Amino acid sequence: MGVDVQLRRPLRHRQQLTANDIVVTVSDSRNVFVNLVMRVPADGNMPILSRIKPWSDAVVYDGEFELLLGELDALRRLAISEDELGIVGEIETAAERCVRDGGLELHFLGD
Repeated sequence: MGVDVQLRRPLRHRQQLTANDIVVTVSDSRNVFVNLVMRVPADGNMPILSRIKPWSDAVVYDGEFELLLGELDALRRLAISEDELGIVGEIETAAERCVRDGGLELHFLGD
């Protein structure tokens, strides 16, 4: 039950997602990210990461990326393996692109 991450262009007034809408995909086929996120304390200090569950989807929109980057920095401190550090880095890169380019969404896709 991994949580794959997709950097996407918003659908806006369309109903169908196309291949051109997906900018970047970070695969979590080995459950590295989901296992790390499940260790996030439920103290309210990471509200965006607390929304991510392996059984559902969550979307981070424009205006939330700076907060997400701060939470990912804190998540990095919970990492105990190179794999965990690597996937956090990949997601940080996608979130930084959202900040830089604007008009993008980060989708966390549970099973």
